[in-house]
Amino acid sequence: MIKDNQKYFNRLHVLFDACVVAGSYLLAWFIKFKSGLMENDAGRLPDETYISALVFVVPLFVVLYSLCNLYSSKRMSGRVHEFYNIVKANTIGLIIFIVCLFVVKQQYFSRTMMFVFYAFNITLETIVRNVIRHILRYFRKRGYNVKYILHFVKYI
Repeated sequence: MIKDNQKYFNRLHVLFDACVVAGSYLLAWFIKFKSGLMENDAGRLPDETYISALVFVVPLFVVLYSLCNLYSSKRMSGRVHEFYNIVKANTIGLIIFIVCLFVVKQQYFSRTMMFVFYAFNITLETIVRNVIRHILRYFRKRGYNVKYILHFVKYI
């Protein structure tokens, strides 16, 4: 079942990841600036600047997830290896984002919000991927996406 539709499953997985990245970013923005849980900076940038950065952040992280082999088969990678790749992709993404902000001379972008986003993104991405792993395991127990190997032995 899933093997036949692997292309569609991978596209759905990319869509889930894009939603997780955007959700993590918006959650970090909300906690930093709107919730009152963190100290609000007096000279901060307008909200539109932070929200418009999503156009750059979401594709960047989806591409990095692909480069870190996070869209390969779930059977081939363990949870620890997948978590390592999530942390690696998010660390590289954060560094690229900070460097891009430096290059465009956007020094007032909240670093605290970026690190909160980093933590939320790793946490939520790990949870979502474990839920997907659990769902795939459930379907395999039901008999879907099971590989049967027939072994014929010829006797001489």
